[in-house]
Amino acid sequence: MKKGLISACIMAKNEEQNITRCLESIKDFCDEIIFVDTGSTDNTVEIAKKYTDKIYFFPWNGNFSDARNETLKYATSEWVFIVDADEEASDELKNNIRDFLKSLEKDIVAVYIPTINYMDFDKKTTEIASTARFFRNGKVKYENIVHNQPIYKGKQVKVDFPLYHYGYIWTRLRRKQKTERTLALIEKYLKENPDDIYYLIQYMKTLSIANKYIEKMKIGKKVAEMLSEKLRKGNYKPIPMEVEFMFLWGVELMNKGYWEDAIKWFNIGTKWNLDCYYGLMNVYYNKRDWKNLKQVSLEFIKYLNIFENRKSEITWSMQSLFKKNEGIIYLALSKIKESDFNKIEKIIEEIDYQKNTNKILTLLEITFDTFISAKTMKEKEIILYILEKLIEGITNNIQYYPENHIKWIKRIKTFFDNLKNDPYEFLIFLVENFENEKNIVGLLLSYGDNLFELRDYEKVLKTFLKIRRLRREASDKEKGVIELLIGDALVKMGRFNEAKNKYKKAVEFEKSLAKFVQVLIEDILTQMNPEEIIPAYIDLRDEMNQKIEMIFELKSFNKNELSIYDYYLGKVFIPLKFNYALKISYNKEFDEAYEKILLQIFDSIKDNKKFKAFIGLRLYHYYRKNKKFKNAKKYLLSALELNPIIADLKGGHYNYTGFYYEKNIEETEDKIIDVVNLGEIMSLLPVVNPVRCWYESENKGIFYVSPQPEYNSIYALDKFLKKFTNYFDTIFQNPLNSNELKYNISRAIKGKTLEINTKEKIFVGERITIENNEYIEDRKIKEIYDSIIYLNPEYSRNIFEDIKYLKEKFKENLILVFNLDKNLLDRDPRVLNIINIMKLDKFIETIGKPYESKIIADKYLYIHYKK
Repeated sequence: MKKGLISACIMAKNEEQNITRCLESIKDFCDEIIFVDTGSTDNTVEIAKKYTDKIYFFPWNGNFSDARNETLKYATSEWVFIVDADEEASDELKNNIRDFLKSLEKDIVAVYIPTINYMDFDKKTTEIASTARFFRNGKVKYENIVHNQPIYKGKQVKVDFPLYHYGYIWTRLRRKQKTERTLALIEKYLKENPDDIYYLIQYMKTLSIANKYIEKMKIGKKVAEMLSEKLRKGNYKPIPMEVEFMFLWGVELMNKGYWEDAIKWFNIGTKWNLDCYYGLMNVYYNKRDWKNLKQVSLEFIKYLNIFENRKSEITWSMQSLFKKNEGIIYLALSKIKESDFNKIEKIIEEIDYQKNTNKILTLLEITFDTFISAKTMKEKEIILYILEKLIEGITNNIQYYPENHIKWIKRIKTFFDNLKNDPYEFLIFLVENFENEKNIVGLLLSYGDNLFELRDYEKVLKTFLKIRRLRREASDKEKGVIELLIGDALVKMGRFNEAKNKYKKAVEFEKSLAKFVQVLIEDILTQMNPEEIIPAYIDLRDEMNQKIEMIFELKSFNKNELSIYDYYLGKVFIPLKFNYALKISYNKEFDEAYEKILLQIFDSIKDNKKFKAFIGLRLYHYYRKNKKFKNAKKYLLSALELNPIIADLKGGHYNYTGFYYEKNIEETEDKIIDVVNLGEIMSLLPVVNPVRCWYESENKGIFYVSPQPEYNSIYALDKFLKKFTNYFDTIFQNPLNSNELKYNISRAIKGKTLEINTKEKIFVGERITIENNEYIEDRKIKEIYDSIIYLNPEYSRNIFEDIKYLKEKFKENLILVFNLDKNLLDRDPRVLNIINIMKLDKFIETIGKPYESKIIADKYLYIHYKK
């Protein structure tokens, strides 16, 4: 009888879920199928009988090699093919292996083919490793109880005919059963061979599958130490399992934050293992090391292209051969961050938008961030091209992307395609996408204003007529404002009678619009030149802008969208530019862009002074946060002059006057350390300047206010605070809430006592307080007290003169208690001095050395003078 070419040798147990797929894939190119069952209790054997009559039984003895060798005993063909029940032959293997085997010289005894391991049910995560699967009959045997290894002598060849392996796609129960079995067998082997590095690595991998992380890391550390010793000796040639370990151990270190150690192991492994380049890409991405990420990405793609054509030479498990798309994404990302746009278009075109969607979204986000931060128009133009390509690629494959990204990405695509040069349609687009927005009236007034400035009133009219159709279910107030804007457009076109009808309709919808309409109708009657008539919406807009910086906010749109809209239409729609600025204001990375946008807005606003004032206020806050206090003061003053009510944002009652009784007391050598707008702390009488500048004294150890309010201003302010506010109940400081401080004071106090600025009287004696318009600087203390307690000296207009004066007014004890909280200058409008704790020695030197001084509860400075 003619000898066959291939005998498939299979051992199996309880594989009814897999065996049909395996046998179907090999039946046509194998001459015989040897099937050895090791104790199935399911339908495995019955299924196998449909494909072969060569079925044998081998009682399981806990040794995989024994079972594998049992299958070899029955093979009769020239070649044996080692295949497992959870594997499947690829079409390349089915169609080409017979001819390939026939072509081999007689001294070739083993053939390596790549095995592609699917790690999850959707087959998105894969590994590849090339192993010997075809042997000359009689030239091979297997050893080791688990992870059995073929032992053979002779030449080998490698060929790229893959085999698919599904064995890692387990149910939780199957995973648990297989893992426990494998762990038991490896542990049994390692008892007798504790330093077998191959099995130690297999043990670490199996512990990982079993979620035994502590044990896994202990074994990994042992293997790392063993490999480090080998590396120190030089001329090191690793076995395939050691090559795999270099990547696996690097990943463990990377995930635990040991990035430099991970880089070390990845760099060692790059000599042999493509996975280590993949690991380096990930760790450099985590570190935001864009320069190294770019270099490693280039190397990863270069070597991946080589390995793609030499799969059969991969004799260890490799994960990264199917991750080229990630490499391209990382390369694009790093080049963008490095402002290296050479060949970037070609790289972007190579991205597969159906894979690695989360990383593509990360690339998109970082590209937007780079666009926002770009300093030159040329750089923005290049990045804009990249963004258009990314948006196009994503929208063409939008079904693969998460729901929360789809809407805004589609909106940008619509804008690119239809709206970027049409401000009229863009306003309609905003209205259509204004979901759950209560402030659409503000949108129409703000953006409508900008449309009127374009002076194409025919288009303005058509735009608002279309918006009216879109918003026919709107509130009466909104309908009234839309009719008002239509009327304004008609006025500018000289169609006065039609305009009057629209104004009448506007008032019917919203009666409060009557005062704005009435003024305009009077203008029409007295001045018939349309160009000289101020539209009614302007007064309405200004009234709404009086106390708030923005009469609407584009909450439905993210910073990425607004960055694109602003690029094309920001010069037309100033409020759009401001909304964009608001979106990026919370990220320090965009500080420079935020400042630049605010300055552009401030300089471009001509007529809307109220809005310009709030931009000035924003600039004040920006410069204050960044400690550029001269600029902060400049823009705060501009804001107050443009919109005086900013002096009382808390109450909205008192305007900035620019005239205050105050005195400049700053020394030439002292530097400004803060600028505060008191109007944002609480509502105050206009007797004090809302612009409070704080200076650091070089020589006296305090921070102080200059210009300083004069006596009459402070007196009037304190009367106002007591009569019309709850300042003395809520903001006024009460250090005696600290029991530790109260104890120290009680221990020192003796005899008749004078209490200054206590919330209520505590000791026997007298009390004076600014709450009752009583001040030390009045110099009305007529007697000498046994003890004096002075709380809150920071309220004093002349702290050093007051302390000097009090030193003359006590017999035994003078106690001073200072608040050390520097944030008081932001919270308490009455504070005029704060101790600079970093220069406490200079302060003590200025007031004179006390008997005792100490900091209590990290909040108070306690100073005790004793006679």
